[in-house]
Amino acid sequence: MEINLTPENIKAFIQDILAAGIDTSAITMEWALAELINHPNIMKKAVEEINQVVGKRRLVQESDIPNLPYLQEIVKESL
Repeated sequence: MEINLTPENIKAFIQDILAAGIDTSAITMEWALAELINHPNIMKKAVEEINQVVGKRRLVQESDIPNLPYLQEIVKESL
């Protein structure tokens, strides 16, 4: 069986792969946030952990992640 690939076919295939990767990540984040909204007790624990480790005066940074085990578990559960 022979498949003839044109430049247009290859371009469309690559666009599909890129769009699927981006869309999947966005939907995963939406789903995770929706689940947190539906479980306010878990959201409260996550916010408390962030406030204890990071505080309310700055954003979470990558260097904070090792100190946020509950948030790490939420992310792992979501993925």
